[in-house]
Amino acid sequence: MNANRVSFALIVIPLLASARSEAQQSWLHGYTLDMHGAVIPGIQIRVASREHECMSTTDIEGRFNWQLPPGAYEVTALGNNIVPYRRSTVTVASAHPTSLIVRPLFAAPSDQDRIPNPAPKYQVVNAKSGALMRFETSQGDSDSVTFRGDLMLSVEAVSIYADSITCSTQRSTCSARGSVLVDAGSEQLQGTSIEVDLSNRTFVLRREPAVTRTF
Repeated sequence: MNANRVSFALIVIPLLASARSEAQQSWLHGYTLDMHGAVIPGIQIRVASREHECMSTTDIEGRFNWQLPPGAYEVTALGNNIVPYRRSTVTVASAHPTSLIVRPLFAAPSDQDRIPNPAPKYQVVNAKSGALMRFETSQGDSDSVTFRGDLMLSVEAVSIYADSITCSTQRSTCSARGSVLVDAGSEQLQGTSIEVDLSNRTFVLRREPAVTRTF
């Protein structure tokens, strides 16, 4: 009788461990789009944490999809006539799917040598939130720094695009005026200005009605 009980335990324990492992998995999925919202197929998307790495190519509808263990993941992208892309890390939480929109920059076609390619730089603008700015030029004074060029301010699953973005020298707040595009998870939002509080992880997008999000 005791031997049977031991044998049963040896079978059941691995099954329970496997079930717990699957329950801890979650999903990171999304789309690759251009700045006009058209899907971009055939882009290589790579996600990597300290313990896990995946790479796949977006399908005909520009989609990518992974089942991943919880963690903070770097996201990069490569493709034909695409400038190498990266953004802030994205946190994948247990049993909580994360949506993401990736908008790569296009390089000039290989036969168009006279067209200058974008030359993005990257700078962490807030260490606590991990917010990352992609930009080409910057100019600042004692109070603020203004970034210009092919801009993208990314933090978690939020990406903000504008003609110029100004951040306080303490890098706790950033703002933009004019035409603003925000990808918040799978949402695509447009407005006339935005105020971002990186310390409290919120933004307010001015439109009718205004949109407030926490990230």
